[in-house]
Amino acid sequence: SVRERDKRFTPAITSAFDLATMTRLAVGPAWQSFSPGQQGAVREAFAKFIIADYASQVKDYSGESFVVDPKSVPEPRGGGEIVKTKLLQPGGRTVTINYLVRGGKVIDVYLNGTISDLATRRDEFASIIASGGAEGLIKRLNDRTQKLLAG
Repeated sequence: SVRERDKRFTPAITSAFDLATMTRLAVGPAWQSFSPGQQGAVREAFAKFIIADYASQVKDYSGESFVVDPKSVPEPRGGGEIVKTKLLQPGGRTVTINYLVRGGKVIDVYLNGTISDLATRRDEFASIIASGGAEGLIKRLNDRTQKLLAG
C-alpha cells in the first residue's frame, strides 16, 4: 500500500534529500515572510507530503531497471551537479529522471530530464500562499498527504 511504501521510503528520502532546502525553494520568496514557527511547520508538512507523493507514484512500477550515469554534470546556475538517471521500462520505454545534488543531497528532481519538480510546486504553492498564507499551505499539504496515504 502507499502507507507501507511511505514508511519504507521515509528513511531513504530523508537521508538522500535536503528537504529543508527543497521546502524553501518550493515556497519561493514568501518563505522570508513566514515566522520561524510557520517555517518549521511548512518544512514538516512538505517533507511528509513529498515522501507520500513519491510513495504513491511508485505503485505501478514492476520489471523496470534504474540506470545511473556514473558521470555527473556541473550545474552552472546555482552550483551542485546533475546526476542523470534513466528508468528503463519493459517494452522499451525510457523515463529520464535527473537529480540536482548539492552538498551530497538531492535538492531538485527533473522529470523527463528538464521539468523541475520544485518549480512546478512553487507555481502551485504561490496561489495557495496568496489566498491562505503559511497556514493555508500547511493545511493543503497535510490534506494532500492524507489523501495520498489513504490511496
